[in-house]
Amino acid sequence: MFEDAPPSVDVIIPVKGRVPFFLETLPTVLSQSHRPLHLIVVNDGCTSDEQETIERALDQAQLESECGGDAEKFTCECVPHAGTGAAAARNAGFRHGNSPYVLWMDSDDWLLPDKVAYDLGQLHGTGRDFVVSRAQHRQGDQLIDAFWGDSPSQNRPAFEFPFQTMCALFKRSFIIESSLHWNERMAMTNDWEFSNRALLKSDNFSFSDRVTAVYRRPNMESKSIGSVLTREKIDGQLLGIDKVLKLKKAAFGRIGWVYTAKHLRHAGFLLVEAIKRGHLRTSMRAVRSIVGVLLA
Repeated sequence: MFEDAPPSVDVIIPVKGRVPFFLETLPTVLSQSHRPLHLIVVNDGCTSDEQETIERALDQAQLESECGGDAEKFTCECVPHAGTGAAAARNAGFRHGNSPYVLWMDSDDWLLPDKVAYDLGQLHGTGRDFVVSRAQHRQGDQLIDAFWGDSPSQNRPAFEFPFQTMCALFKRSFIIESSLHWNERMAMTNDWEFSNRALLKSDNFSFSDRVTAVYRRPNMESKSIGSVLTREKIDGQLLGIDKVLKLKKAAFGRIGWVYTAKHLRHAGFLLVEAIKRGHLRTSMRAVRSIVGVLLA
């Protein structure tokens, strides 16, 4: 596959308050068949006890790699961060790394053993900017018949959520040259906006229907931002809808009736939820979002 030495891949994981789930995720990174691999864990405002637990786990992972004669091919570190959110933490992890390929993932998702090797095989030496493979959902400890990952296309009549964070492997050069940073103004749904922006900035990517990862469905136990519809999440979703709407209009010059209908349905749902919770300012933002798409 590789003419010279295999290229290194940075795996970037922000962690904040979900250390037990991270401890389940870590072995799935360590078990990757591809080497060299550099794991960058970004401490996104963990407590001192959580920080200590993370560092012990990384020390143990490094020790296991050394005992297996893998010390130079698997490296890991914990990077301190100000705790300003997942988007900022992902950007910080990217700045800290230097591998030619980058994989972001959440702290409660899993990688199948050939995830990095398979994606890299679809990307390295092809001239593509990134590749996307699929992730299967799990509810608790059970895999279910649901998946992340639909074939991405810039010509679809509506922007869906093309792929979850860990589904895509990127070339670092593409991220830099296209200024594809994570939007730190978006406290929520920044992965939705990021994945759509990636599609808009590239005309050379590929999709595979092969399942290479496992996505934990959010619930109260997971402490995910997807587990509770808070005011912050409603605000984030509204900002994400408006941002993607502007991206699509800038790219194609028109919105299209399918996306208009989906935008109105989503914004309408968020408006009802904001009213039910008594969030007046958020309700007004939802109304402006609805008016904006009607006038677009």
